[in-house]
Amino acid sequence: MTLPRPTWSKVKAKTVENLTAGCIDMHAHFGPDSKLERSVDLFTLLETASDLKLRGIALKSKDYPTGALAQVGKRLYPNIEPIGAICLDHDVGGLNAEAVSTLGGIGGRIVWLPTFSSVGDMDRFFKRPDLGISCLDKSGNLNQPVLDVLEQVKKHDLVLATGHISNEETMAVVKKAHTIGIKRIIITHPITANLGGTPTMEMMKEYVRMGAYLEHALIGLTGRTQVITWEALIENIRAIGPEHCILSSDFGQISNPPPAYGMKTFIANLLTLGLKDEEVEVMVKTNPAKLSGI
Repeated sequence: MTLPRPTWSKVKAKTVENLTAGCIDMHAHFGPDSKLERSVDLFTLLETASDLKLRGIALKSKDYPTGALAQVGKRLYPNIEPIGAICLDHDVGGLNAEAVSTLGGIGGRIVWLPTFSSVGDMDRFFKRPDLGISCLDKSGNLNQPVLDVLEQVKKHDLVLATGHISNEETMAVVKKAHTIGIKRIIITHPITANLGGTPTMEMMKEYVRMGAYLEHALIGLTGRTQVITWEALIENIRAIGPEHCILSSDFGQISNPPPAYGMKTFIANLLTLGLKDEEVEVMVKTNPAKLSGI
């Protein structure tokens, strides 16, 4: 008797390899890091990404800008594009427009709004929301520091990622960014409930109407950091459309493998859950390439 093959067994290893090769991880952590132990340093991050033939990988640090490190990394690993970035937490002066301008001036690409220094994270982890960085003034309008940041993002044609700010902040920021002509906007892991705001479906569709891409990160689907189900992720991708989404690892935690292997795992799992090759490809190659400009 010949038993039927389960759906997941129909996914070919070569298909996973081909989709991993040429993909771009727009959200990867590495060390040194003053706050968290990391699974990789810059060299291991880029070496593993190079081994798996990724096209590019974003260098995210909550401690320091990575524009210069991206250039060093490119010299060491010329077959991959390290993407320089800045995370606007307290460590770099918060909503620091001058730092954003400098990043753009040396070829950096991604600007994350506050993450661990956001009001929500300072409340969640330290019970000190008063120490958090807000994008809003006391009247609920965008404050001058974030407006100055947005001007520099536009001037240098950078990618604006929303970080861990609240729903109210995100909506106000994205509306303003859209109004002034910022073309590259990422809503950072919107369905990962413990990291930043968790927008409604209608809010996510509104972001998409304003040209933003929704980022789905593997970090929220695995191990001790799992806060969403694979079924919920698939449902969201179907509702929004793969053409409006990107897939990132957000790996670099000591409990996870290197980010490049996270991307390979992410791709394989989504294929086994029934997403088509072309749907995955647009989220790991086409859309990240449009956003990053590489």
